[in-house]
Amino acid sequence: ATLVGGTVTVPNNILPANARIMLTVQPGSAPTGFIYVSAINPGVDFTITSTSAADTCTVYYQIYQPTP
Repeated sequence: ATLVGGTVTVPNNILPANARIMLTVQPGSAPTGFIYVSAINPGVDFTITSTSAADTCTVYYQIYQPTP
């Protein structure tokens, strides 16, 4: 996922409510802020946000579902 204006919404129609999302910034442009998951909408999407509105870095994500 590539941030535009410091944010990106990633569609995912099978995203569980208890999802854990790990983020890793990819080589290329370094982030200018702290990258984090700012919203999770189960079965719809999740949003990756930077504390810098100018961020345009590329982020790899992995979605985990904790075992009961």
